[in-house]
Amino acid sequence: MCCAAKGRKFLPINLPPHDDVVDSWLPICSAEAALGHSETYPSRAAEYGPVMGGLLETGVALSGAEYAQATTHRRNFSGQLAKLFDEIDLIAAPSMVEPTPRLDGMDQLSSAPGGLERLTRFTSPLDHSGSPTISLPCGFTEAGTPLDFQLIGRHLDEGLLLRVGHAFERATVWNARHPKV
Repeated sequence: MCCAAKGRKFLPINLPPHDDVVDSWLPICSAEAALGHSETYPSRAAEYGPVMGGLLETGVALSGAEYAQATTHRRNFSGQLAKLFDEIDLIAAPSMVEPTPRLDGMDQLSSAPGGLERLTRFTSPLDHSGSPTISLPCGFTEAGTPLDFQLIGRHLDEGLLLRVGHAFERATVWNARHPKV
């Protein structure tokens, strides 16, 4: 569940179903990254390291039919989200399923089964949608890990997100605090 704003009124909403588009993020991202690195991958694969090399290898191995299916999921979600913006101005939603991991825990989480999905569950559908987002700090866990949320705007309405984000940061102290490292 998310919160949406229309003018100064806030109301709870549900994002359009997004399991399929979450699952489609990796195939699309890996195929597009493979295209972007086609001059140097796989000819210089050893220079990429295991994480980026694995992403590029996934993209190279992806079939056209798999890519087409993934882009169909992306288009469906994007259309449903755009229709939602006919009724609202912006959406406030979580950025992550859990608090931001420390850098030393990021590799563990991203390589664990289902870990990448947990990291991107609330951001990957919006990466695909074309809707602008901005993530803002909103607190800390008891262990000192930063918490954040994201604002999501309609396509090409970055100005509204920046104004709301700026107002939020002026009204709170979270952007002035930093985690202990």
